[in-house]
Amino acid sequence: MTNMKRELTQDEIRLIQKIQLDILKEVDRICRSKNIRYGIDGGTLLGAVRNGGFIPWDPDIDVIMLREEYEKFFEAASKDMNRKKYFLQEERTDEEYRWGFTKIRRLGTEFVRCGQEHLKMRNGIFIDILIMDNVPDNFIQRKIYEIFCWECRFIMWSEVGKYVEPRFVKKQLYKLANRIPMTWVFRRLKKVRDKWNARNTELVRYMTCRYTYNKKLEGLDRKFFEKYRSYNFEDGTFPGVYEYDEYLRTLYGDYMTLPPVEKRVSHMPISHIKLIKESEI
Repeated sequence: MTNMKRELTQDEIRLIQKIQLDILKEVDRICRSKNIRYGIDGGTLLGAVRNGGFIPWDPDIDVIMLREEYEKFFEAASKDMNRKKYFLQEERTDEEYRWGFTKIRRLGTEFVRCGQEHLKMRNGIFIDILIMDNVPDNFIQRKIYEIFCWECRFIMWSEVGKYVEPRFVKKQLYKLANRIPMTWVFRRLKKVRDKWNARNTELVRYMTCRYTYNKKLEGLDRKFFEKYRSYNFEDGTFPGVYEYDEYLRTLYGDYMTLPPVEKRVSHMPISHIKLIKESEI
C-alpha cells in the first residue's frame, strides 16, 4: 500500500456517494421490514432539505437511531443483511474496531484515511450509524458524564493520535492512553449507558462523537426522535426528524447559507482507495 496523501477527485466523490446511497437503501429496507425507527442525520439531512440529495462536495451519509431501536436493528441486520455486499461493523463484529458508533461497509472496496494505515480493523466505503443514549438531567452528573465521554473518545483515538498528534505532550498522553485495552473501554461504555438508558431523561446524545458544528451541545432533546417525516434524497425517500428546521439550526445555525466557495471541498485526505464500478453497485 502506498501511503501518499491526496484528496478525493470529483469523480471519486460521486461514485462513493452512489455506493453509500446503495448502503442506505439496505439499511432502510431492514428498518422498514422490522418497523425500526431511524432517520437520516447531520449533513445527510441537511443535503436532503437544501439539495434534495447529497451536498455535492460531501461523500458522507449519517443515520441516527435511539439505542433501543439500534439494538433491534443489530439483531435484524445480523440475520437479514446481504452479507455478500455489506458488513455491519462495531465492537461485537470486529474485535479490532476502535470507534463507538457503527459503520456499514461495502465489501469489495477499500478506504483508508491518512494516519490510519496501520489500523487492523476492516475498512471500505461506509455509512455511519450514530446511536443516541440518555444524558443525565442533574447538572453535576451531566458534567461527569461529559468527562467520561471525552475520556473514551481520547482512548479510542489514541491508536491514531500517538502517531499523528504534532504536540509533544499530547502525543505522550496518547501513548499512555493507548495502553488501555479497548475491551475495557467498551465494557465501561456499556455499563454507563445501560445505567442512564434505564431512566427517562430529557436529552440524548451519541457518547463517542463530538457535535462538530456546535461544540457547546450537551445533547439533543428527545422530542426530535419521537416523530419523523419523509425526505426526498437522491432517487429515494427516507425518514428524518419531523422538526428539521429547529434541529438543523441547533446543529449548524444558519444552515441554508452555503459556505464560501473555497470551503466547498471534502477535506477528507486519504492514502488508499479501491472502488467498484458503478455497474457493480
